[in-house]
Amino acid sequence: MVDTLALARRQVPEARNHQLETMAKLFRLDTGNAHRALADSLRVKGLWLALSGPNLPATDLVSYPIFDPRRVRPFRRLG
Repeated sequence: MVDTLALARRQVPEARNHQLETMAKLFRLDTGNAHRALADSLRVKGLWLALSGPNLPATDLVSYPIFDPRRVRPFRRLG
């Protein structure tokens, strides 16, 4: 999984903030229907392309492991 927020922070540090809506306006991406699953997914895709995500080496991308509930350790009390 790639984090477009971290990518935007690194590539556009001068932006007033790095929220999806702000970045969409900055890159002139469609901003209609904000906070709807399909519209936001398309906006993230547009931002990824605008930030040249596909052209960057994997070492420049911030990625996170996918959550697997089977690997969560049970809560342990301290003391």
